[in-house]
Amino acid sequence: MRSIKFLLAISLAAASTLVSAAVDFSTLKLTAGQFTPWQVAQTATFDSAPPADVYYTGGEYVTGTAPDQRYTAPDYDHTQYLIVGANEPTSRITFGYRLGTTYFGFYFSTIDLYNSVTFHGSDGSLTTITGQQIQDLVPGLRASYYFNVFATGGTTFDWIELRSPDNSFETDNHAFIVSEVPEPETCAMLLGGLGLLGAMARRRRARG
Repeated sequence: MRSIKFLLAISLAAASTLVSAAVDFSTLKLTAGQFTPWQVAQTATFDSAPPADVYYTGGEYVTGTAPDQRYTAPDYDHTQYLIVGANEPTSRITFGYRLGTTYFGFYFSTIDLYNSVTFHGSDGSLTTITGQQIQDLVPGLRASYYFNVFATGGTTFDWIELRSPDNSFETDNHAFIVSEVPEPETCAMLLGGLGLLGAMARRRRARG
């Protein structure tokens, strides 16, 4: 009986991990500086090709600040960076076949309320983080911070979309930890095993 309870506890813990949402808001962190603090991450600086298996569509690549203030360079950023806005309202980041990222970080200038970042999790979840939610994390008047978000529960982000329908969302130095996307069959097998263990446990209880 103890053995079945132990196995059931393990299966329940594993199943709850697999079905949890890919973005938990407690994993959102702001850090100082222009680059990710996580040394294991790979970084796209937009001054050269992105890391292997990381692909961008949409957006514009610019330097400096536009004379009409349509976009403003992040603090201390004198290199090329990415903007999405009225001309190019979305930029999507995807990954190589059967790959995703367990982490996404980016440096940003003053973020607007209508800016957003959408994460599609390997578990099927879809989470959008708004400019307002990012602003709420900013502790003072400083305009530029590094934003970090981690996938939870053994999931990955299999695509990420940046959006801004008006004046631009300015961002640079995107960081990723690319890994294999969990196989859907793994979840199905685990849940099937969980149901079997539950039935066995109920049968044992019925027998006394």
